[in-house]
Amino acid sequence: MPPRTLSGEYAGRYERLLETVARTPAARGQVLNSFWPMIGHGFTDGLLVVGRAVNGWGEDWSADDAGDPDSRRRILRATRSLSEGVSRCPMLWVTDHKAN
Repeated sequence: MPPRTLSGEYAGRYERLLETVARTPAARGQVLNSFWPMIGHGFTDGLLVVGRAVNGWGEDWSADDAGDPDSRRRILRATRSLSEGVSRCPMLWVTDHKAN
């Protein structure tokens, strides 16, 4: 079963978040990465937040990248596609993993 998707409103807010990062002095010169939230295929209700380190997840980018509208949209598309652009929920590796 493919992952569920988040709304266009959420995507707009995420793009504004990237724009804010671009204007944040502390972000200048930093290697940045982002993660698009996932809704598990078996999740039915409420809110469940689980932390995730994003290092090694997708492409790195910079605050300068997030400051350019075309680059910002590319970052958003790439980040979102890692979570929603697959035919199988990418988090199933957790339950599929067999202990040796």
